Amino acid sequence: MALSVATLTAEDIAGLASYLSSELPGTQPIASLKGDAARGQDYYSNLCSSCHGGNALGNDLLGAPALAGVSDWYLLSAYQGFLNGLRGQHLDDTYGAQMARLAPALPDSDDLRDVIAFINTLPPQRP
Repeated sequence: MALSVATLTAEDIAGLASYLSSELPGTQPIASLKGDAARGQDYYSNLCSSCHGGNALGNDLLGAPALAGVSDWYLLSAYQGFLNGLRGQHLDDTYGAQMARLAPALPDSDDLRDVIAFINTLPPQRP
């Protein structure tokens, strides 16, 4: 990715950011994982919503990204990266470090899949 964007000017980046934020409709990715969304809602409400929001649309002030509308396979991979110490270790990654410290609260793969199944039920953007 770094090579792909290395030649972009500040104007290119601003235009691309504007396009991505306003021109593309939010879409619901196709679920590829199985989990119990009802069970996952309970875990999500108790462990995730305080940072990522009850609607999983994120919280900029906390540096918590939106989770709704993100592919389930990516959410699983990213979370496992935090659990396994592959993410959140860079000195400049303050928010990733926060997530790495919190990830052990949900170490079980089935519980994690349940949370992701619940996130998949949420609309990817505000109506």
